Amino acid sequence: AGRPQLRVVVPLAARQLAEPGLVAEVRAALARHAVPPAWLGLEIAERAVVADVPRAVAVLGELRGLGVGLVISEFGTGYASLAYLSKLSVDCLQIDRALLHGLDSDGERTMVASAIVALGHHLGLAVAADGVDSADQLALLAAARCDLVQGDWLGAPIDASAIAATPIAANPIDREVIDPARRTGRMPCITAA
Repeated sequence: AGRPQLRVVVPLAARQLAEPGLVAEVRAALARHAVPPAWLGLEIAERAVVADVPRAVAVLGELRGLGVGLVISEFGTGYASLAYLSKLSVDCLQIDRALLHGLDSDGERTMVASAIVALGHHLGLAVAADGVDSADQLALLAAARCDLVQGDWLGAPIDASAIAATPIAANPIDREVIDPARRTGRMPCITAA
């Protein structure tokens, strides 16, 4: 009560995406732990998706049908064919941290990150940035209208047991600029390591 609902995003390995029983396993885990599907997100690396696009499209569509959130992580590092993006049932692109290194001083990286944000928004997706390490990076991402950010500059990783005691309102993010609920109606995310 009083705390916003959060979605915990859990990484999904490429081999898990290839397993035939993945959707049934996720469905069973949600039921076993009485977790509403909207509270779970699955993060799939871009390279895992492009390894077998037809399978990824089918599996991600089934997972989306369960009501879980889906994030394509490590986006923008050279694996993608932009043609498949509109076919995937995902709700978030996560800009790879490699693109953020030097973002505050490299105009080319800034343009690429801004283009990824614009592309994601054009496709109706939220866009997250992983690896924000400075106020300058945060400001550039905010100017690009990036929806979600994570990184050491915002706070060090904490144990799951400490999450309930962490005041979310103490977060330094300008909620007027970076607020996924404002634009998409989606819940904010916490990524599980």
